[in-house]
Amino acid sequence: MDAGLANRLVELLGEKNTPKLLILNYPRIAERIAQMWGRETLVAFLNDLLFDSRGDRAGFPPDVAHELFIVQREHDNAMGIGSEAAIWGYEEAVRTAAIHLSEFDFPTFLEAAKQGRIEVLQEQLQGGVHIDEPDADGLTALWWAVYYGHFTAAELLLQNGARASTSDHQGRQIVHLFAAGDHCNGLNLLLRFGVRLNVVDHSGFTPLMAAAAKGRISAAALLLENGLEVTAQDNSGKTALHYAAKEGHRRMVELLLSHGADAHFQDHHGQSAYEVAMLHPDSGKLKLLFDL
Repeated sequence: MDAGLANRLVELLGEKNTPKLLILNYPRIAERIAQMWGRETLVAFLNDLLFDSRGDRAGFPPDVAHELFIVQREHDNAMGIGSEAAIWGYEEAVRTAAIHLSEFDFPTFLEAAKQGRIEVLQEQLQGGVHIDEPDADGLTALWWAVYYGHFTAAELLLQNGARASTSDHQGRQIVHLFAAGDHCNGLNLLLRFGVRLNVVDHSGFTPLMAAAAKGRISAAALLLENGLEVTAQDNSGKTALHYAAKEGHRRMVELLLSHGADAHFQDHHGQSAYEVAMLHPDSGKLKLLFDL
């Protein structure tokens, strides 16, 4: 349970009336209640949650429905709205669970992220989906949205508090995906939300190394501008320059050298980036860069 959210609702509702199950199981809904408390918008929001005019929404569990009615009653009291209107049909509604909302369905949410379906994501978020719930592989909706290149979906998920540090079985995070894809808009989005770019996977592989290995100049330049160390080593002692040299990415080699990369720094096998470059079929042109 989010302690900060719980404390805020305790302040508004008192300990006795705090919707603990709602906070635990539908934190996004609880957060919106806290944000809109004392405004007419919350009256409309609660009415929409509690009374389904379309008849096609999944229902809340009765104990959560009970808490929602208490929240509505207390808010109506605070707003000076007649209590008889607020609790109309209360006992019958709770008993039959005839309170409807587009309750979250995780497979639907995950598939919407993979397809970049914004309207479905928004509906699921409103329904209280656990935004960082992982799938069987430990991956979240945000991770999949980035993997499939759905920038708008990723932005929506980040706006709703999605955690950016989820990683795959190799430990690679969405920063690595954006870097390898040369997706500068994505990297700037992470910066806007205060996400650290200086991360490593299980082998010590950095986003700069991911960009270097793929020859992603724009992403590498942005990462360097935002403090990623050009001399950082992975668990085998390789630097970004080692990876660029191995793939023969001449512009990347030039960029890294211009930012202070050491061509003669050796990995744990005693091999320098220069030596790696000399093994490449394009070694003649690469040598010219190292000799400048």
